[in-house]
Amino acid sequence: MSKRLRQFINEIFTNNTESPPWARMVLCGIATGTPLIIGFYRGELQYSIYAALIGYLIELNDHLGSLKHRLLIATLSFTALISSFTIGLVLHSHWHLFISALLILVYWLGLMGGRGAETEKMLLFSAIQMLVAYYNNHVDIRHIDHIFEYAIMAYFIVIVGIILSQYLFKGVNLSFTKIKDALTQSITTKKTHHVYAISFVCAALLALIFVRTAHLERGYWCVITTLLIMRPDPKESVHRGFQRFIGTISGVLVGESMILFLPFVELIIAVVMLSAFTIPYAMKRNYWQVSFFVSIVVLLLLNLPTLGHPDTHLPYIRLEATVYGCLIALVGVLLNHGLHSFFNAEK
Repeated sequence: MSKRLRQFINEIFTNNTESPPWARMVLCGIATGTPLIIGFYRGELQYSIYAALIGYLIELNDHLGSLKHRLLIATLSFTALISSFTIGLVLHSHWHLFISALLILVYWLGLMGGRGAETEKMLLFSAIQMLVAYYNNHVDIRHIDHIFEYAIMAYFIVIVGIILSQYLFKGVNLSFTKIKDALTQSITTKKTHHVYAISFVCAALLALIFVRTAHLERGYWCVITTLLIMRPDPKESVHRGFQRFIGTISGVLVGESMILFLPFVELIIAVVMLSAFTIPYAMKRNYWQVSFFVSIVVLLLLNLPTLGHPDTHLPYIRLEATVYGCLIALVGVLLNHGLHSFFNAEK
C-alpha cells in the first residue's frame, strides 16, 4: 500500500478528540423522539415523523453561544424549516416552480461557501426540508396543520432544553458568527464565491434532472447527498464522499437488521432517539460516523408506519442514491475547478 493511500485512509478515519456535548446530545434525542412517541400513541406517526425531523434539525443547528443567540437561531430555524416544508408541499405538482425556488436557495447557500455558520446550516436544512416535502408521497398540504402541531411541540422542547442547559450546565460561551455578519458575507461581488455558487447550482440541477429522468425512487436522497458532499475545497469533497459512502453502507446494514428483528414500534423509536442522541457527538468526531447514525435514523423513520411489513428494497435505494449523489457532487467539484482555472487564465 503506497504512502499516499495510507495517508488518505488515515485522514478519512481519523477522529477528533473533542469532549461529548452532553446537553445537546440529550436534547437532540428528546426533540426527535417525543413527537414520535406521542404520534404513535395517537395513531398519527405519518405526521409526527416529519416533525421529528424538524426537531432533530433545529437542535443540530444549535450552538454554544449566548442564550439570546441560541434562542434566536432555534426560532429562525423552526420558522425556516416549517416554511420550506410547506413550500415543498405546495409546489408538489409544479416542477419548474419547485426547482426555481430550490436553486435560488442553493445559490445563496453556495455564496456562503462554508463561512455562514448556523445561518448557512439553516439554509441547507431548509433546502433538505423542501426536497423531503416535494418528493414525499404520504402527506400533502392538507395535512400541514397536523405536522405543524407536532413540529411546534419539538420546537418548544428545544427552547426549554436550551434555557435549562444554559443554567444547569454553565459552560463557556463559544465564539459565534452573528446572523448579520453571515448575511453580509453572502452579499459579495467576489468572483470566486459566485463561481462556486454557480457550480453548486449546476450540481444540484444535474442531480434533480437525473432523478427525474431516471425515475429514481426517493430521489431527494440523491440531491441531498450532492448538497452535503460538495465543498469549495476539492480535497474535503472527496473525503466527505468516501466518508458518506462508508457510513451509509454501515448504517444501512445495521438499520435493516433492526427493521427485520425489532418487532415493536417502541423499540424502533428508542433506537431512533439513541441514534439522534449520538449524532451531535459524531459531528465533532468524523463525518463517516454522522452518515452511519443518520442512515439508521432515516431508515427507521421511513419504516415506522409500515413496521411488520418492512420495505426491504429501501436500503438498496438509499445506497444507490448515495452513490449517484457522491458522483454528481464530484462532477460539481470538477466544474468548479474548471471554471476557476478558466477565469484565472483570463487575468
